[in-house]
Amino acid sequence: MKKNFVRVMLFGALTLTVSTVVTSCKDYDDDIKGLQEQVDKITSTSPVSTEDMKNAVEKAKQDLQTQLNDLSALVENPDGEKTLKEKIAALEQALADATGDKAKDLATRLADLQNQLTTLQKILKGEDGVSGLEKKIEELENVKTVLSELIAAEQAYITSGKKDASAYESTSFGAYVNQAIINALQHEGDDTSKWGKIAQYVTEAVQKGISTELSGINNYLTAQYGVKTTLETFVKDVYEKLFSEEAIGKQTQLDNLLDAINAYVSTEEGADYKSYADIIKQIDDTKKQLAALELPATGTFSQAVKDIIKSESEQVGGVIKNLESRLDAEIKAIKGMIQSIVYIPESADRTVNFNTFYVKYGAVGNADDWSPVLNANEVKVNFRVSPQSAVAELIKGEEGKYLIAADYHQLTRATGTHFTIKKIEAVTGEPNVIAVTLDASTADKSYAVALTVKDKGETTLNDITSDYFAAVKENMYIKEVEWVSVNAAANEVAKNASIDYKATGSYYKMTVYSILNNNGSGNVDGEPSAKTKPEEFGISVDNLFSVTFDVTGGGAASFTMNETTGVLTGNAGGTLGHQCQATSTVKAKAPAGVLTGDKSFTPNTYSGTVTLIDIQDPTTIELADPSTPLVWHKTIQRLALNTEKVNEIKTALGSIANFSGCNFERIAPADVASASNTPVAETPDIKFNENSGNLVLEVPAGATYTGTVTTKITNTTGHISIVLSTDVDIKYPAEADFTLANSNAWDGAKAILNLVEAGDPITAVTAERDLKELFTNYEDFVGNGSDGKLTSLGGKFEFSVVGDVPTGVDLDAATGALSVDKTYNGAAAGFSVKVEAKCGEKVISTKTIPVVFNTAKMNGTFDYKGTDEGKDKLAFNVSSAATREEGVEVSKALVWKDASTTPRQLWPSDGASAAYNNSSGATIFGFTVAFELVAGEDNGSFDLNPTTGKLTLTRPTDTQGTKAMTVKVKAIPTSPWGTVEPRVVTVTVAEWVD
Repeated sequence: MKKNFVRVMLFGALTLTVSTVVTSCKDYDDDIKGLQEQVDKITSTSPVSTEDMKNAVEKAKQDLQTQLNDLSALVENPDGEKTLKEKIAALEQALADATGDKAKDLATRLADLQNQLTTLQKILKGEDGVSGLEKKIEELENVKTVLSELIAAEQAYITSGKKDASAYESTSFGAYVNQAIINALQHEGDDTSKWGKIAQYVTEAVQKGISTELSGINNYLTAQYGVKTTLETFVKDVYEKLFSEEAIGKQTQLDNLLDAINAYVSTEEGADYKSYADIIKQIDDTKKQLAALELPATGTFSQAVKDIIKSESEQVGGVIKNLESRLDAEIKAIKGMIQSIVYIPESADRTVNFNTFYVKYGAVGNADDWSPVLNANEVKVNFRVSPQSAVAELIKGEEGKYLIAADYHQLTRATGTHFTIKKIEAVTGEPNVIAVTLDASTADKSYAVALTVKDKGETTLNDITSDYFAAVKENMYIKEVEWVSVNAAANEVAKNASIDYKATGSYYKMTVYSILNNNGSGNVDGEPSAKTKPEEFGISVDNLFSVTFDVTGGGAASFTMNETTGVLTGNAGGTLGHQCQATSTVKAKAPAGVLTGDKSFTPNTYSGTVTLIDIQDPTTIELADPSTPLVWHKTIQRLALNTEKVNEIKTALGSIANFSGCNFERIAPADVASASNTPVAETPDIKFNENSGNLVLEVPAGATYTGTVTTKITNTTGHISIVLSTDVDIKYPAEADFTLANSNAWDGAKAILNLVEAGDPITAVTAERDLKELFTNYEDFVGNGSDGKLTSLGGKFEFSVVGDVPTGVDLDAATGALSVDKTYNGAAAGFSVKVEAKCGEKVISTKTIPVVFNTAKMNGTFDYKGTDEGKDKLAFNVSSAATREEGVEVSKALVWKDASTTPRQLWPSDGASAAYNNSSGATIFGFTVAFELVAGEDNGSFDLNPTTGKLTLTRPTDTQGTKAMTVKVKAIPTSPWGTVEPRVVTVTVAEWVD
């Protein structure tokens, strides 16, 4: 029961929230639809989360606040209502004489102003106005509070394992339950009928118990002591016996017993009783309570108590069930209320047209020439209804519970007879939409119209009006009608074949005016309507127009036209090359009982002159060499066809000598892509064509395609056609298996650049490689331009550096010539080059090649100059102050040589070989050396030039050194061609005395 009661409370809170939102936002069609969907989801099997309820309350509050702000601004103008009424009156006056587009515009503006006035009047009357909105916002805030309490209580209830609902006592529902209990206990006054249910029950039970008890005592006494014995006699007898000597003696015994009892109650074990009187009182109270319970004469005490508890539980359960039933009924009533009805416009100007269409039958030169042929007085208008559940009742119409009418009176919302409702229907696929058929047959001008819905019963829960729309009533004058055929441009038909001029997509095209010339001539005036199709005017032409067809021209005898169906057929015995023209004539049917004879409009002659041709049976033709694979080509390809089959085609086309006088029309087939070759985005224009009088299969430049090529060839002289087809599979060349196996340039994992020295003496050094040398099968794949390989197809072999191109790298994309100069700033480990075989921009093969430098050649050797064990040692000359001040050149212990057969010294420059001495060899190679001290305890006594490597003493003029010293200097070489190991030179300084 707790669980059901909790659900009822939460469901009630949600219903309150949704009903407040819907009734306060009925002008917002999309919001209404969304909120209605929330309400519709509430079923016994589809619970609603408290988070959904919370969000719904918050959104309702925000929407109401926005509406409040808008309405507050509207009522600030004290003359707002007066101004709107004046504008409406002026529009009504103007609308009485308006026609055409002007009438539509005025009616639309009138509908807008009427909607504004309706809203403003509600505000001024206090009906759902500013104060009402403020109150609703406050109510919603209170709902948020209650809902938050309920959410917390629900969580506590769930956390407790659905055993403890005490948290609901702090909510508004808890207060309601507590108050209900207090009311049930109310017992003030003497009128017990006004007491609470519990108070009444207890009082009646006690009184009945006392009466029953006294009656039982009298019956007992009578049975024991005789008929005349009464309770009074019995008491007197008892009194006398109590005060007899025997009784007094027994009383003494009783006193002793009483003293013993009193002594017991003063002990710890009897602490619950203060005296004997307390014990007697408890016994007496218990007796009275049992008597009040109306225990049955038979059965156990335990069973009697259980029966009472069961009875009370059933009564309480019945009360709660009654509350649930009442709440459920109220929820259903709220959900059943119509919250909004909103007009769904079908045009940008929000107009609904009720038009009378006229056709000119006479020729007297005035308006009487025109006669009405169609009154479009019944039009379906769609409305969105919220909630969805109301739709079923609305579509019952007069049989339903609502009074539904068209309101076209601007101020009092009175309904009339000009706009009547003929039918209300559901709309397929739109559960919230109804289609209302309005009849305006008695209307004589344009109006602003709305739909009103009101309850039929005495209780008015629903009294609602939709927004207004413009209902335009005007005369339309049809000047011309023609039949527009989708096959109007057809220019040929084969024998026994046909052209359908009434094929799907064909239609009546109307030229319609809304104004007659005011000079009395009976001619139309102004500009024709932009609408031309009957459905655009909302009319059906089934009983309005008819169309007949004919065929004319010198060659008409070779064709047959069905005047009703519009099917033109080429006669089997017709003469090839004969031509005709198809025509159509539209007639407007004369109004029954008004005129005789249909109105015939100007005949329409179609632009396509139709020629009779002969189409031979389709045939398939193959290439001259079907075994030769077709591949992509940079230029157009004209492929030879099977000679024997070509001769058969010439015969079929009238024994022509060649194909120079034929037309070729490509027919696009369905694309078929193979797994290895995907067609281009648009199917290439591959077709059979004429080339120097011969028949070839023509493939555009750069085309790849897998599928069927179909072409219709027509001999224009003989008017004979034949359809040819062939299957083609034009792919890119197969992916190349690039073979990298040249030992001079490829070590199995990377390409190695060669050392190149230029000048005499040498002035420049680069690392170079022709990357084509890497491929042993380069010529086999690329070809020489005429052997059907990549080059002859117009493909290309393209080289590029992967990623950013380092400084100093030069790569020819076409030839693969690669060089790197000494300004190179990339990684010492080299870089990568990508090689791609491409057909146009399509890459068919690719290879990424790591490129490194031949460091054995590029870096030469950097080592110590000496050859003995002390080659890494230098002695500092301290023999005099002058030598100490001069210092020592650390570079004297090192040497840099190139990797030629007879190595030449590059550095130090004072000892460089003749080849490099005058051209700064180290600079030419891009080598540099930097120096730094290695950590040591004597380092503080020395200075080191990091560029030149010169080491000096900090105090060379001292006359006596304190001790011998040692210092280590590291020479760090840098090369753009890769890593060179540094060297350490140890310099020793002896103790000196001047």
